[in-house]
Amino acid sequence: LITNEENIIFLHKFSWKIVHADVFRPPPYPMVMAVACGTGAQLFCATLLTIIITAFGVIDINAHGSFLMAFIQICTLMSCVSGYVSARLFIMCQGKDQRRTSIITALALPGTIF
Repeated sequence: LITNEENIIFLHKFSWKIVHADVFRPPPYPMVMAVACGTGAQLFCATLLTIIITAFGVIDINAHGSFLMAFIQICTLMSCVSGYVSARLFIMCQGKDQRRTSIITALALPGTIF
């Protein structure tokens, strides 16, 4: 008879072998994932930088539109981050057309917002 402790030891030693093929498998749509992660990185960096600049008092939050204008300009500057993240992630997923991924990443955020 197998005791509970032996069952736990067996599962601990061999359960990773069952799921390791699913963990290291590339996603079915690598371009969509790369574009989403690149756009998310762009928004995260732009938001973080805008908050930091506002905390240091560079942006006057009482002036009408200054905060929004600063965010839009910083978001434009952070587009290099989104292109880099999406291209690197797409290459890691064995993607073949990095230019198309970068173009879709460049158009994804402005296309959905504006």
